[in-house]
Amino acid sequence: MATIYREILVNARPALVWDAIKDVGAVHKRIVSIDDDLRRVVYALVGDKVTHHSASFQVLDVPGVQTRLLWFTDLLPDEASPMIEQMVERGSEAIRETLEATATADRSA
Repeated sequence: MATIYREILVNARPALVWDAIKDVGAVHKRIVSIDDDLRRVVYALVGDKVTHHSASFQVLDVPGVQTRLLWFTDLLPDEASPMIEQMVERGSEAIRETLEATATADRSA
């Protein structure tokens, strides 16, 4: 089983990041668990390119006004890893940019 790991450093308060990450919206049928104490969301996806895809986000404090967001993805078949890794890379950047823009807007308000 292939594992993809990303550590995303976000210039935003952990509470803001956690509020965004745990707001799963309409994908509630794919959510495995949401743990407020650990600030961790686990989800699973079913698709035509992979036979197994489970992932988790965890929000961790960093001294100052920063957050370390961990994203783990496990998938089968291993051959799908390069495609999913590209998606995770683009998604990581989009998540960071969106959360930082939200944090900036909150500080300006």
